[in-house]
Amino acid sequence: MSTTVHRRQDRYGTKPPQPQSAAGKRLRTIGIVAGLGVLCIGAAFFAFRPSGSPVDPRTVSYDVLDSARTHVRATVVADATRDIECALQATNAQEAVVGYDEVRVPADPGASTADPAVIDIELRTTQLASSGHVESCWFVD
Repeated sequence: MSTTVHRRQDRYGTKPPQPQSAAGKRLRTIGIVAGLGVLCIGAAFFAFRPSGSPVDPRTVSYDVLDSARTHVRATVVADATRDIECALQATNAQEAVVGYDEVRVPADPGASTADPAVIDIELRTTQLASSGHVESCWFVD
């Protein structure tokens, strides 16, 4: 085995050791630090950017009043600077939408997750509903 290694070295030679200069080490260190800095800035951007959708819309309750009306109560955390629009719907036993309306929640600078805005609406329905709920919410531009 040692003769094989010796023959390769005789044929191809050995690679001379390449000393790394202080400037090369410094450039490599600067590159690593710069790369880590860019990663931190990117992570901060994604962590602290404004939310693209309203926080936590929830259906609190619903009450099917009759075949033409369903009462829905929902909550959403109001935004400090942007109005929110929420879609509420009533569905029948086959999950078909039988009632729909959109409600605007105005911006509230004093909004907090401890005190969400309450949406209380009576939906007109085309037939007897089996449930009512908040379908989605979005920021109004």
